[in-house]
Amino acid sequence: MKILIQLAILTFLLTGCKKGEEGPSAKPPHKTQHASPHGPSIDSPFHNGMEVDRYTPFRTAKEYINLLEKPKRLIWKKPDLVIRTMALKGDEVITDLGAGAGSFALRFAKVLTRGHVYALDVLPGMVAYMKKKSGPLHLDNLTIRLTDATKPTLGPKTTIAFVNNVIHFVRKPGEWIAHIASQLPRDGKLVIIDFKMGPLPAGPPDSHKVDPNKVKVFAKAAGLSLAQEQLTLLPYQYMLVFRKTSGKEPQASGPGVLPQVLVGNGVLQLEKAPLKKEPELVVIKDRK
Repeated sequence: MKILIQLAILTFLLTGCKKGEEGPSAKPPHKTQHASPHGPSIDSPFHNGMEVDRYTPFRTAKEYINLLEKPKRLIWKKPDLVIRTMALKGDEVITDLGAGAGSFALRFAKVLTRGHVYALDVLPGMVAYMKKKSGPLHLDNLTIRLTDATKPTLGPKTTIAFVNNVIHFVRKPGEWIAHIASQLPRDGKLVIIDFKMGPLPAGPPDSHKVDPNKVKVFAKAAGLSLAQEQLTLLPYQYMLVFRKTSGKEPQASGPGVLPQVLVGNGVLQLEKAPLKKEPELVVIKDRK
């Protein structure tokens, strides 16, 4: 009997040690970065404990829209403060590259009473969502359409190219910035806002970010000069404003796209085969 009791105690001890190694004290398979208690989470898919592709972290446009439309994102994006800092006169023509759910594009359209806004995105689902969202607002100075990810074409007579949280998704940022700069007129501006380097509550890792100093090098090589640098205006992002001070007037460039008839916020495609030259845009005013 004594031997049986000793064997039972030994079995219990060995079983308990094994469970302890698999319990809460065990090391997790991976480390997930959590939001800081001092600020709102950026809610990036890169920190949800799953492996995601750097350039397409969302499986569907709906997932991306659900993230972009979270109200707490406005706390750290501060779109109204950004627009005030840009000191717009109201007659500018802005192309919002990677406009997403339209948080900036719709605000620009309300401010540019004598100007125009081109909200461009590479995702058809995102473009459809912006059209639906902006429809009730009856913004005649807002054009929403698809664009090419590698060589986007700015809207006609664009004076400001606006790029918010897009550069870290671009595969070749130097070439991309040069392509945008080539389409700007003299004294045209390029505004780039993206995540700061270093630890943040969440968001893309440093290996995905583009250091602001590199952005300045790319912009200089593209014939742009730094007009404004904001490193503390926003909690998680830097803001750089460049001006085109030299060079030729913009030439038609970029891949062929379909000719369009624009009716308010709607887009009607007229051709099925792409053209080699820039499309002719025919704007029809809404008579309602």
